[in-house]
Amino acid sequence: MIYPSILDRQYEQYLPLVEEVAKRVKETLLNFCDKKGYALTSRVKNIESLAEKIETGRFKKWSELDDLFGCTVIIPNLSQEQDIIKFCQDTFQVTKILKRGQNKKSPDTFKFDSTRIYARLKSVEDTNIDNLSSIFNVIFEIQIKSAFEHAWAVSTHDLVYKSSEIDWKKLRLAAQIKAIVEQLDQKKASTSYCYSRAIPARKNSRRT
Repeated sequence: MIYPSILDRQYEQYLPLVEEVAKRVKETLLNFCDKKGYALTSRVKNIESLAEKIETGRFKKWSELDDLFGCTVIIPNLSQEQDIIKFCQDTFQVTKILKRGQNKKSPDTFKFDSTRIYARLKSVEDTNIDNLSSIFNVIFEIQIKSAFEHAWAVSTHDLVYKSSEIDWKKLRLAAQIKAIVEQLDQKKASTSYCYSRAIPARKNSRRT
């Protein structure tokens, strides 16, 4: 992809800040995920992906870019989602939360509408976050996906989105699998909720 040289220079100038943010966020989230039994993936957006995003016209300045660094927390069950949201709110300076199902999307969109958290590192009192050269001014994205969602995304991404031609059979198959995954997540979350309610009830019955 061809992109302006000024974008290349700006990216190279901003990249060290993003990499430092990525290092700190990953270290924090990895410790949390290890304790909870969750998985974590992450990436720093490359210049090609950045150029494609800027072409959409939705971003007027660098400070508005919200996913130069992004990571995904993978949880066994969607009932654990609130646990991650609370941790992020306590740990980072959260600027926006888009919960699953909140965004309206076209019926022919095959991507999951996962919960997304946009945040900055918490700064010390004397830090000027208006300074673009500050790591505390970099917004990063945290997605929350179930294990089923993540498996679907990994297994169908290249199959569906990287092909130069539209293959409707593959798209239909991806959509069918997506529907099954959504049902599995809903049933698993419902089962976990019922189980969590049943355990205290059993303990109380034994005491009486």
